[in-house]
Amino acid sequence: MEWVGSVFTAVINAGWKIYLAALLASAALLFLPDGFVRQLGLEELRQTYRMYAGVILVVSASLLSVALISALTKAAMRPWKDRQFQRLVRETLEQLTEAEKEFLRPYIVANENSIYAPISDGITGGLVAKQIIYRSSQVSHGFNFPYNLQPLVRTILTQHPELLE
Repeated sequence: MEWVGSVFTAVINAGWKIYLAALLASAALLFLPDGFVRQLGLEELRQTYRMYAGVILVVSASLLSVALISALTKAAMRPWKDRQFQRLVRETLEQLTEAEKEFLRPYIVANENSIYAPISDGITGGLVAKQIIYRSSQVSHGFNFPYNLQPLVRTILTQHPELLE
């Protein structure tokens, strides 16, 4: 009986496309006119498995509804989550130390894309941990690695360079 659980898991993980396919197939089997079902040679299948087709119809409609509601909720929440994330990034930028600001200034003032620093540098490590910069290459130049600004951070600092003062 373990196969039943694995089948349910596979169906649930398959997503909305399989839910829609099951809904359409079961609805067709249950609701198409008798003459059409007879012409397709499915009348015996319809009679034998009517109950299962009904269960599949109800379950697939439920799963499709949940998937739709989930997608709509996610889409509706996205602007709010984006604003929350931007607010958190801005708060992080407002709390930078003077050494961190000094490291970030060339990105904005000199319009630098990459700044090289040793991997052992605590300032770069802290800025990476705060997700303000990222190491843009695994290849060092000497003992220095290139670091770039995160795109959202660059946008905020370009619009508000006073955060680096």
